Amino acid sequence: MRDLTAEARTPGRAWLNQLAVDPDHRGQGLARLLREEGFQWARRSGATSVGLDMAQPASHLVQLYTGWGCVHRAMIR
Repeated sequence: MRDLTAEARTPGRAWLNQLAVDPDHRGQGLARLLREEGFQWARRSGATSVGLDMAQPASHLVQLYTGWGCVHRAMIR
C-alpha cells in the first residue's frame, strides 16, 4: 500500500475518485453534473476542499479539471 501525499491527508478534504463518463455519453454535461453532485455532498459533509484523482495519461481530464479551476497539487505512481 502506498503512503498518501500531504495533499491527500489535508484535514477537511473530500475526494472525487476516478470521475468518469462512458465515451458514448460524453459531451452532454454529465461530468459537470457528477462534479456538482460530488461538491454538494462534500459541502453537506462539512468538507472545506475537494480533491480529484485521475490516471496521469488522461490528458482530456487534465484539460477538463483545469477548465473547472482545479490546480495540480501532487502525483502518486
